[in-house]
Amino acid sequence: MKIRVDNETIEIDWRAAALLLAMYWVEEHAILMNEARQITGSYWSAVYRLRRLRKLGLAEDIKPSRNVRIIRITEKGLKVAKMIEMLARRMGVDVDKYKSGV
Repeated sequence: MKIRVDNETIEIDWRAAALLLAMYWVEEHAILMNEARQITGSYWSAVYRLRRLRKLGLAEDIKPSRNVRIIRITEKGLKVAKMIEMLARRMGVDVDKYKSGV
């Protein structure tokens, strides 16, 4: 999908969009690597999508320890996630139903 934010077109797939929405919907705006794996379906799928999100400036890594990896959404990522949520609402998706499951 292509999202236009701040005069920039960002292209991500639906799994990367799901990661952004998950980070956006949780209070801390961050998820653990294990949660990213569950969202995308596999460890390597999560690694690939997170690498892409970092490259686009939509997410960043926090490593509080050697065994813990936290992924946090950036300000730019928040704008993209808000746009994805708005588009989903326009298409008739019951966003609140999915938000409550996060």
